[in-house]
Amino acid sequence: MKTRKLIMLLSTAVLGVLFTIAHHTVVGQTTAPAIQNVIGAWRGFYQALGGPDTIGDPDIVPGNFVIGSQFNRRFDAALSVGIDACIFPGEGTIAASDHAIFSGKSSEGMAIADVALQDFGGGAAIFDGSVKIHPSDGTRSEGSLIVLRNFIGNPDEIPSDVTGDWRGFAVSAETGVRREVTAHFEAERNAIGLSTTSFGGEVGIFPCIFPSGLGTINAQGDLVLIAQGDGERLSVTGKLDAALGPEPHIKGAYLMKHNDGFEEGGTFEIVRVIIHE
Repeated sequence: MKTRKLIMLLSTAVLGVLFTIAHHTVVGQTTAPAIQNVIGAWRGFYQALGGPDTIGDPDIVPGNFVIGSQFNRRFDAALSVGIDACIFPGEGTIAASDHAIFSGKSSEGMAIADVALQDFGGGAAIFDGSVKIHPSDGTRSEGSLIVLRNFIGNPDEIPSDVTGDWRGFAVSAETGVRREVTAHFEAERNAIGLSTTSFGGEVGIFPCIFPSGLGTINAQGDLVLIAQGDGERLSVTGKLDAALGPEPHIKGAYLMKHNDGFEEGGTFEIVRVIIHE
C-alpha cells in the first residue's frame, strides 16, 4: 500500500515537472511565421531602366510570373518578359520577411528577380521589385517588375462590375496635396458575359499617367490594382461601395514608386461618371 502511494506521488510529481517544462517551452517559444502560398499566375508589367550600363527597351511590356509548385519556402516558376515573351524557367525562395528571390535560365539567357510580396488575402497579392536580365547575346537589361495575382473566384458569386469612367481626387500623405484622379476600367467577362474577378484599364493621378493597368475585385467589392507609367509604377487597394449614391464609389489607398527611388502614398476616392444619353 505504501509502495502504491509512493508511485502515485512520484507520478504526480513527474507530471507536474513535465507540465512545468512544457508550459515554459510553449511560453518561451517564438511561433514560426506562416509560410506564404505564392502558387499561381501573376500578370503585370516590366519596364527597363535607362542608364549607360543598361541595354533594354524603355517601353512598358508584359511581365508574367507563373509559380507552378511550392515546397516550404522554395518554389518552381517561370518568368516571361516582353511582347515576344522571353521565358526563363527556374526556382526561387520566399522569406518570412515577404522578400522573394527568383533565378531563371534558358537558351535566351538568364533572369534574376528581386521582389517584395504584398498579400491581401483571398488569393489577391502583388510582387513588386526589380529584374536583371542577361540575354545570351551579351547585352544586359535591368528594370522594374510589378505583377498581380487575382482574387480566387467563387462560382456562386458575381464580382462587382467596375466597367466605366471614374473621376475623383487623391491626397498625398507626405505633402497633403490634393490631386485629380481619372480612370477607365473594363471588366473581363466570362463566356456568358458576366464580369469576372479581373479587369484592366488606365489611371491618371495628376500629373502622372499610368496607361497600362490590371486589377482584381471580389464579390464583396475588395479591389487591388497595379499600373505602370513612364518611369513610375502604381499599386492601389480599395473598397467599392454602391450604397453612397446613384453611382458606386471606390475609396482606398495608393502608392507610387518612381524609378529614381522616390515613393509617394496617400488616399483616394473616385466615383463612376454618370453618362447621360
